[in-house]
Parts: sequence; C-alpha cells; structure tokens
Amino acid sequence: MAENILTHAKSIYLYISVTLVLVCFGIYLSQAGIEGANGGTPQGYLLGTIGAMLILWLTFLGARKRSFKSRLGSVKGWVSAHVYLGTSLILIASFHSDFQTGINVHTLAYCLLLIVIFSGFYGVYTYLRYPRMLSSLSNGRSKDENMTVLESITGGIETICEQLDGELKITVSSAMDRTYIGGTNQDILFGKDRSAMLRNVFGDDEITRVDIVSNTDQQPIIDFVAKRITRGNRAEEPKLLLQLLNLLTRRQQLLRNLRKSQQLKARTSIWLLLHIPLSIALLVAVLIHVVSVFFYW
Repeated sequence: MAENILTHAKSIYLYISVTLVLVCFGIYLSQAGIEGANGGTPQGYLLGTIGAMLILWLTFLGARKRSFKSRLGSVKGWVSAHVYLGTSLILIASFHSDFQTGINVHTLAYCLLLIVIFSGFYGVYTYLRYPRMLSSLSNGRSKDENMTVLESITGGIETICEQLDGELKITVSSAMDRTYIGGTNQDILFGKDRSAMLRNVFGDDEITRVDIVSNTDQQPIIDFVAKRITRGNRAEEPKLLLQLLNLLTRRQQLLRNLRKSQQLKARTSIWLLLHIPLSIALLVAVLIHVVSVFFYW
C-alpha cells in the first residue's frame, strides 16, 4: 500500500501525539488543592502554554508547503505532523480548561479550535480521496485533452445531424448548443447541470412550436433519440440514430466526468477558503485569551 500522510514514516507522528496527550493527561491529573483542576493553576498554565505553542507551530504548515527548498523535512511529513498533533489539541485544550465552558472569549477560542480541527478532518479526506478520484475521472488525460475529445465527439454528432430530417436535427443540434459545463460557483459546487434543449418542434422546414426543456445529464436527449430508432422516416435513419445514440452516450459520460472533476476541485477550494480564515481567527482569539488572562483576570 502506498504511503500517505497518515502512514508517513510508519505513523511516527501518531505515536508522538499519543505520547504528548498522555503526558498532558498526567499533568492534568496532578492538579489538586482547593482550586482543583482549572486553567489558572500552574499545571493549567503549562497545558495552555503547550496548546498555544502547538497552535503557533502548526500554522507554519502553509509556509512550509510553499518552501520546497527547505531542508526541515518533507511536505508529507509536515502534513502528517499537522494532522496528528492538530488532533491532539482537542484533548490538550480540554485538559487546560478542565472541560469548562461559558459565554466568554475563552470558550470562543476553544470553539474556534474545534471548528478548525474538524474542518481539517475534511481536508484530510479531500487530500486522501480526491486525487485518486480525479485521476480516475480524467482517464489519464489532462483537462485540455478531455475537452478536445469532447469537441471531437460533438463534431461527430453534428455531422450525423446534417443527415437527419426536421425535428430530429433541430432537437439534437439544440442539445449540443445548450450544453453547459460549469456555470456559477454554486452550480459547480453542487454539481448543478443547467443544460437544455428544444422540444415539441413540428415540421421539416418551418418551426410551428418550440419549448425549451431541461437536458440535465444529457439523459432527455438520449431518451428522445432512443425512442425514434424504431420509427425512422427513412431506411437508413435507424442506423444513423444508433450511431448517434452511441456518440451521445459517450459524450454524456465524458460530461459527467468533467463536471465531477470541477465539483471536487471546488470542494477543495471552498475548504481552503474556510480553513485558512478560521485558523487566523483562532490565532486572534488565542491572543485575546492570553492577554485577558494575564492582564485582566
């Protein structure tokens, strides 16, 4: 099995994180006296210092990922440490606060910490899952190469359309012209397909009525052509329609793959747009927490 960020260096950062949590748990249990366990005891301050230092250190991941000439370990190693040590902060911060919450800046910092960590879990999922999915969807081709294949298939469909009559020609051609890939950011993120086509077209030379209907996932145009195969107007038309149906099916699958690839990339982007600002907000909240404790508490 190929090494990933969770199994890097035989999961050494998992063992480091478990050890750190056990040490912090020991510090937490050592609290005694009238005050009991809380963030204001010497042990509480020590746990808070460990947590704050971890938060500051983990923020260097973004800078490290962009510094490929650095000799301070590999990018994969830093990401692995980021994941495991970041997860350990859930318990370390809880030990520091003795699991106490309230309506104050301290709880705000704690909640932001949890949000950042759990959003990071989704980032781990995208890091492990999406590259393989994108590779499978691309069929080993680049986006430009897939677009070239799409244009080639569409060209073949248009060539066949020139040999069709009336409603068939207009309907299929309209489905090609009204195919959309992408759209708004929301469309891409949720995989919305706004493709359309013309239907209810009557007459060979004159259009007497036209309706614009949805052609989501290209299935309506495929169904339309499939129903016409058995009632072709000319002897050679069923053969042409079978060729057309084959091209439409290939085109449908390629469009699915292109849209899914866009969606996966958009999900990764939206995660980064949330995770990074939340991490900055966490740093600010931790700073306010520290200042308020030492100067106003």
